Amino acid sequence: MELANTICAKRQLELQAQKHGMSPSFRKHESFITYFRKLADQQRGLNWHNWDSSVRYFQLFADGADISFAELDLSLCEQFKRFLLDEPKLRESRRGIGHNSALSYFNKFLQH
Repeated sequence: MELANTICAKRQLELQAQKHGMSPSFRKHESFITYFRKLADQQRGLNWHNWDSSVRYFQLFADGADISFAELDLSLCEQFKRFLLDEPKLRESRRGIGHNSALSYFNKFLQH
């Protein structure tokens, strides 16, 4: 019973941490990009395109690095925001993304 109470208390702390924007300890060494892709793949309709673009731009920003949850900090978030605002492009036939699209992609990134 004591073990069950300890596990329950630990899980409640992790849920509270997530609620306040903190990564739970068990997730610190997991790939954020893999997690972000799974979230995007769960979306439906037009919303999926925004999520997919957000993930693809984050992958472009990461430049092949597999960023873990432990590496996510305010500085990295600010760098990604500046990256989006510099209007990168995923396809050669398009010019950079617009300000509203950049904001939408950044908001998807911030949600999780």
